[in-house]
Amino acid sequence: MSLIKSDSLLSRLRTSKIGQSLLILEECTSTNDIAAQMANSGAPHGFTVFAEKQTKGRGRRGRTWFSPEGGIWGSVVLRPPRSFEPLEGIQLIGALAVVQAITVLHGIKTSVRWPNDVMFNNRKVAGALVEARFKGNLLEYAILGLGVNVNFPSSLLTGFAGNVTTISDAIGHSIDRTELASYILYELEHIYETLCAGSFSEVLQSLRQNDCSQGRKLAIEFEKEVISGVFHDYLTLTVVQIIDDHGMRRDIEASSAVSVAYRDA
Repeated sequence: MSLIKSDSLLSRLRTSKIGQSLLILEECTSTNDIAAQMANSGAPHGFTVFAEKQTKGRGRRGRTWFSPEGGIWGSVVLRPPRSFEPLEGIQLIGALAVVQAITVLHGIKTSVRWPNDVMFNNRKVAGALVEARFKGNLLEYAILGLGVNVNFPSSLLTGFAGNVTTISDAIGHSIDRTELASYILYELEHIYETLCAGSFSEVLQSLRQNDCSQGRKLAIEFEKEVISGVFHDYLTLTVVQIIDDHGMRRDIEASSAVSVAYRDA
């Protein structure tokens, strides 16, 4: 399977910053690791790294993310302004960018599932992860990691938690990964800049329109308790509301959840 080519990707980008500084590798431990190393060395806002294969890809809270050849495994360095608040929400806008890019290019209905998944027919097709570095209380940078199962059979994912699939299995043929990667970066930059401009309500509305979490039963594990109920709504990009099994409304910070399991998955 051919690599995403840097010259081809750069020629297709419609972004002003995200992806304009670009590194593409055949293999690495995790693109988040590489992006963090580059950010620590002064990589600019929007620096992006892709790898054809990750040997130690990870999801939320260090969980393993299988990353064989044929996917889109990438990370973006974001240096938000000091007024930017929804750090944990960055993974949601990453998932939303993937959903919107797939819809535009291939017309299949994928959806965001809180807190960081992209779903197709109740099967996971992509995920997002945010990691950050602070100096004191000030955010120095955030790394948004994106993993999209694209051109490989979902049978390779046997044994991994949850129902999973790939885009090629979903639509019946392989796709141009370079084109999809360029659209994801374009959608990401648009959503990110909308947030930086203070238009949180616009992004929340788009998230609700592309969400499949609402009305679904779930169990949220915290450090000292587990809460079961029904996902109700996004209050902000970092706080959601569920109706627990006792009928009480509970406001949940995404960063406080150790794991989330949907009971109808």
